[in-house]
Amino acid sequence: MWIVGAGYRRQMFTQPLSFINRGFLSVEYNLAAVDRLPAIHTLGGTVHGGAVGFVMDTMIGPIRLAAGVGQAGKLRLYLSLGPSF
Repeated sequence: MWIVGAGYRRQMFTQPLSFINRGFLSVEYNLAAVDRLPAIHTLGGTVHGGAVGFVMDTMIGPIRLAAGVGQAGKLRLYLSLGPSF
């Protein structure tokens, strides 16, 4: 099993806007191979997907809004509160 990810964040603003202190545009791509799941072997052994989002540094902590697409072509919307690990 292996996982590779690449991402880019660009700061969009730094002036505090009441609730949001800073805002970032985020672009990410991930690729993974898992040899123990038979369903993945039919897809060439790898799974991949990408996302575009907006990350905000707020008074209550980081908030991330993103839209992602996997290799199956389904669009998913994500909301994340707090730091990512």
